[in-house]
Amino acid sequence: MVPYQTLGILSAGLNAGFLKLYAPGTTLATTFLNPFAGGQLRYQLKFFSNQPIVPTGSLTYDYYQLKNNAPVPAHATGGQMGYSLGAMLNLSWIDPITSRGAYLSLGLTKFYLTAEMFRSKFKNGVFQLDSKFYLLGIRAEFE
Repeated sequence: MVPYQTLGILSAGLNAGFLKLYAPGTTLATTFLNPFAGGQLRYQLKFFSNQPIVPTGSLTYDYYQLKNNAPVPAHATGGQMGYSLGAMLNLSWIDPITSRGAYLSLGLTKFYLTAEMFRSKFKNGVFQLDSKFYLLGIRAEFE
């Protein structure tokens, strides 16, 4: 996190993982072992500690290496720029009694239900992808 923030929270992080690719009509392999790595900047519009709904957004850049079934090139590589917009519902605000117990026993300070729309573009010399997907999840913050 960037220090001395008064109008929300700006943080930087790393992305890494493996991608399962489904690309019919191409020579790209459908495997879980397509690695990607990158980073992200995330902003949470948070004005006070127990805010019920926290708007959030992020910018990401990831570098992909996709396996290709064609002999040359063996891999299709390229960078992907993306962004997301969403909101987090503070479940600790809805039930403060359970929240206090979770803080005392586990050190859990906040628990959120998250919803995001993510948009990304991938382009290299061989092909281009443009995707939009929706993410639902949970986020837990510990002290």
